[in-house]
Amino acid sequence: MAAANGGEARGHSAGAPADGGEASSRGAGGDDARGPRAELDRLAAGLPLRARFTEGGMGLAPTAGGVQGLLAEIVAAMVLAERDGIWSRLKICREDSCQWTYYDRSKNSSKCWCGASCGNRNKTRAYRQRRVVGSARA
Repeated sequence: MAAANGGEARGHSAGAPADGGEASSRGAGGDDARGPRAELDRLAAGLPLRARFTEGGMGLAPTAGGVQGLLAEIVAAMVLAERDGIWSRLKICREDSCQWTYYDRSKNSSKCWCGASCGNRNKTRAYRQRRVVGSARA
Protein backbone atom coordinates (compact mmCIF):
# COMPACT_ATOMS: atom_id res chain seq x y z
CA MET A 1 0.00 0.00 0.00
CA ALA A 2 2.05 2.92 -1.25
CA ALA A 3 -0.41 5.54 -0.01
CA ALA A 4 -0.20 4.27 3.56
CA ASN A 5 3.57 4.65 3.44
CA GLY A 6 3.45 8.29 2.35
CA GLY A 7 3.43 7.72 -1.42
CA GLU A 8 0.57 8.13 -3.84
CA ALA A 9 -1.55 5.32 -5.17
CA ARG A 10 -4.02 5.33 -8.03
CA GLY A 11 -7.60 4.33 -7.22
CA HIS A 12 -10.26 4.55 -4.56
CA SER A 13 -10.38 3.40 -1.01
CA ALA A 14 -12.76 0.44 -0.84
CA GLY A 15 -16.01 2.38 -0.78
CA ALA A 16 -15.00 4.51 2.20
CA PRO A 17 -14.83 8.28 2.08
CA ALA A 18 -11.37 9.67 2.10
CA ASP A 19 -12.05 11.82 5.12
CA GLY A 20 -12.52 8.78 7.35
CA GLY A 21 -16.32 8.77 7.12
CA GLU A 22 -16.96 9.31 10.81
CA ALA A 23 -19.24 12.34 10.41
CA SER A 24 -21.83 10.49 8.35
CA SER A 25 -21.61 7.19 10.24
CA ARG A 26 -22.28 8.54 13.72
CA GLY A 27 -25.57 9.87 14.94
CA ALA A 28 -26.36 11.66 18.19
CA GLY A 29 -26.69 8.33 19.99
CA GLY A 30 -23.47 6.66 18.81
CA ASP A 31 -22.67 4.42 15.86
CA ASP A 32 -25.21 4.24 13.05
CA ALA A 33 -25.70 0.59 12.05
CA ARG A 34 -26.13 1.72 8.41
CA GLY A 35 -23.11 4.04 8.15
CA PRO A 36 -19.92 3.48 6.14
CA ARG A 37 -17.94 2.22 9.14
CA ALA A 38 -20.67 -0.27 10.01
CA GLU A 39 -20.65 -1.51 6.41
CA LEU A 40 -16.86 -1.88 6.48
CA ASP A 41 -17.15 -3.75 9.78
CA ARG A 42 -19.62 -6.19 8.22
CA LEU A 43 -17.37 -6.71 5.18
CA ALA A 44 -14.21 -7.11 7.27
CA ALA A 45 -15.83 -9.72 9.53
CA GLY A 46 -15.86 -12.23 6.68
CA LEU A 47 -12.28 -11.66 5.51
CA PRO A 48 -9.41 -14.09 6.13
CA LEU A 49 -7.32 -11.81 8.36
CA ARG A 50 -5.24 -12.55 11.44
CA ALA A 51 -2.87 -10.79 13.81
CA ARG A 52 0.84 -11.56 13.29
CA PHE A 53 3.59 -11.18 15.86
CA THR A 54 7.14 -11.38 14.52
CA GLU A 55 10.60 -10.19 15.56
CA GLY A 56 10.06 -7.18 13.29
CA GLY A 57 6.87 -6.15 15.07
CA MET A 58 3.20 -6.92 14.93
CA GLY A 59 0.62 -6.40 12.24
CA LEU A 60 -2.27 -7.88 10.34
CA ALA A 61 -1.93 -10.40 7.51
CA PRO A 62 -4.32 -12.22 5.18
CA THR A 63 -4.61 -15.97 5.66
CA ALA A 64 -5.79 -16.69 2.12
CA GLY A 65 -4.92 -15.69 -1.41
CA GLY A 66 -6.97 -14.46 -4.31
CA VAL A 67 -9.54 -11.68 -4.11
CA GLN A 68 -10.38 -12.39 -0.47
CA GLY A 69 -6.69 -12.17 0.49
CA LEU A 70 -6.28 -8.91 -1.40
CA LEU A 71 -9.35 -7.42 0.30
CA ALA A 72 -7.97 -8.57 3.67
CA GLU A 73 -4.66 -6.84 2.88
CA ILE A 74 -6.52 -3.60 2.04
CA VAL A 75 -8.49 -3.77 5.29
CA ALA A 76 -5.25 -4.41 7.21
CA ALA A 77 -3.71 -1.28 5.63
CA MET A 78 -6.82 0.72 6.57
CA VAL A 79 -6.65 -0.46 10.19
CA LEU A 80 -2.95 0.36 10.45
CA ALA A 81 -3.48 3.80 8.85
CA GLU A 82 -6.21 4.55 11.39
CA ARG A 83 -4.01 3.34 14.24
CA ASP A 84 -1.06 5.43 13.05
CA GLY A 85 -3.24 8.53 12.72
CA ILE A 86 -2.81 8.94 8.97
CA TRP A 87 -6.22 7.74 7.77
CA SER A 88 -7.64 11.28 7.82
CA ARG A 89 -4.80 12.40 5.51
CA LEU A 90 -5.58 9.77 2.86
CA LYS A 91 -7.88 11.56 0.42
CA ILE A 92 -9.42 11.28 -3.02
CA CYS A 93 -8.82 14.13 -5.48
CA ARG A 94 -11.88 16.38 -5.83
CA GLU A 95 -11.46 16.63 -9.59
CA ASP A 96 -14.25 14.43 -10.99
CA SER A 97 -12.18 13.28 -13.96
CA CYS A 98 -9.20 12.29 -11.76
CA GLN A 99 -10.17 10.58 -8.48
CA TRP A 100 -6.54 9.70 -7.53
CA THR A 101 -5.94 8.69 -3.95
CA TYR A 102 -3.19 10.75 -2.33
CA TYR A 103 -1.57 11.47 1.02
CA ASP A 104 -2.17 15.07 2.18
CA ARG A 105 1.13 16.42 3.51
CA SER A 106 -0.15 19.99 3.99
CA LYS A 107 0.35 21.48 7.44
CA ASN A 108 -3.37 21.80 8.22
CA SER A 109 -4.55 18.81 6.14
CA SER A 110 -6.50 21.05 3.75
CA LYS A 111 -5.26 19.83 0.36
CA CYS A 112 -8.13 19.22 -2.10
CA TRP A 113 -6.43 17.99 -5.26
CA CYS A 114 -3.78 15.37 -5.97
CA GLY A 115 -1.54 17.87 -7.75
CA ALA A 116 -1.19 21.24 -9.38
CA SER A 117 -2.78 20.23 -12.69
CA CYS A 118 -6.09 19.19 -11.08
CA GLY A 119 -6.12 22.25 -8.83
CA ASN A 120 -5.35 24.58 -11.73
CA ARG A 121 -8.01 22.96 -13.93
CA ASN A 122 -10.62 23.33 -11.18
CA LYS A 123 -9.68 26.94 -10.33
CA THR A 124 -9.64 27.95 -14.02
CA ARG A 125 -13.09 26.41 -14.53
CA ALA A 126 -14.46 28.32 -11.51
CA TYR A 127 -12.88 31.57 -12.76
CA ARG A 128 -14.44 31.16 -16.21
CA GLN A 129 -17.85 30.45 -14.68
CA ARG A 130 -17.60 33.62 -12.56
CA ARG A 131 -16.71 35.65 -15.68
CA VAL A 132 -19.68 34.24 -17.61
CA VAL A 133 -22.04 35.04 -14.73
CA GLY A 134 -20.50 38.51 -14.35
CA SER A 135 -20.81 39.32 -18.08
CA ALA A 136 -24.43 38.10 -18.12
CA ARG A 137 -25.30 40.68 -15.47
CA ALA A 138 -23.78 43.54 -17.45
